[in-house]
Amino acid sequence: MIRLFLASVWVLASTLSLSTGSLSAAPTVEKDVPYVADPHPEQHLDFHWPQGEEVPATVLFLHGGGMDEAGERRESPMYAPICPAFVEAGLGCATADYRLFPSFAWPAMPEDVAAAIVEVRELVEKRGGVPDRLFLFGHSSGCHLAAVVGTNPVYLQAVGLEPASLAGLVLMGCTLDKYDAALREENEKQIAAVFERHPEDSETRLYGTAEQWIAGNPAHHLGPHVPPTLVVVAHEERFFPSILEQGARFVRLLLEADVPADLVLVPGRHFASIEALSNPGDSTMGAILDFLDRQLPAADFDPRAGDRKTILDASRAFSRAYVAGDSAAVAELYTEDALLMPPGRDVRGRAAIARFFSTPPDRRPAAHWMESSEVSFHGDVAIDVGRWSLQSEEDAEVVSERYLLVWLRQADGSWRIAYDAWHRPSG
Repeated sequence: MIRLFLASVWVLASTLSLSTGSLSAAPTVEKDVPYVADPHPEQHLDFHWPQGEEVPATVLFLHGGGMDEAGERRESPMYAPICPAFVEAGLGCATADYRLFPSFAWPAMPEDVAAAIVEVRELVEKRGGVPDRLFLFGHSSGCHLAAVVGTNPVYLQAVGLEPASLAGLVLMGCTLDKYDAALREENEKQIAAVFERHPEDSETRLYGTAEQWIAGNPAHHLGPHVPPTLVVVAHEERFFPSILEQGARFVRLLLEADVPADLVLVPGRHFASIEALSNPGDSTMGAILDFLDRQLPAADFDPRAGDRKTILDASRAFSRAYVAGDSAAVAELYTEDALLMPPGRDVRGRAAIARFFSTPPDRRPAAHWMESSEVSFHGDVAIDVGRWSLQSEEDAEVVSERYLLVWLRQADGSWRIAYDAWHRPSG
């Protein structure tokens, strides 16, 4: 029966979406760190670092806003929660501002990103982290900047680095081949003609020359030098602009160059998808963490460490409540319609489970503990297999048998038991 039940759990797990971890470590946060000498007010970053953790990697996030002074900044409401969300997953994180148009023109923006990368690498190294495990993540115009710096080597070479100095790129919510120019093999002469016809256009004023415009078009610079790349496309902005089409072509060309690359579709719109990133169980964050995990050495990064800790803590709470005779607290660890399957019977629902664990004081165990041998995650489902042990009274023989728990992640990020089965003690 247990084998059939476990098989059905795996089917259920495969239908659910990704969710993310939540570590409780309080981070250290350095605010307004300048990343150049004699900095402009925009040339600062915030650096977040988990305390008491071996930090496997760091993310540098670039905000959107059209590269325009009227746009967003790193502390804008949609972007301020980004770094805390990555820290909750056990990662270091920095978020940087950069000089903006019209006070500054291209290439001020990618030059600032390159300088910020140098500063973040130094901050990571000072804290015992690995500078080469730095991922560049951008949204909207920040996505464009991340893609340019990760594909066109000139910006990182100017600060003594290469695109290979980055562990990977996460590109969310931007076109990657402006006006399909690389696809159409447009050259500087053709683009210069467009600039001449539209001298007052904001894009003409931003880039200044056709040479700079091509330098800032990521698709013109693809090749085996590009670090591993994840393109993230919100469902509601697949076609206008052509983010999905260009993203898919971008990924294909990288794969043809033997660069690890992928594209994921995530729920929501342009802004809603990034605003949801810090929500418990957000599938976009789950996809990003999975990508980061694939680029790191095996066992260095557990993107579900927070969930694993939450489940093991709940198991210990179960044992404490059971020994104390607090059947209501035990039942609260189960979902409202949970199924308890002790040998020979089924107990359905939280109220019935509370009655099942209700025992008079003279029949309460002296000790109870659970030792998990494996917790595997399948989206919002966790399968916990291990051994429970019970001692009916002090100095009595310990009874120990195998258990199988299926935990479901709740909307508030907590975990509760949906199915609980165990073997009848032998002997």
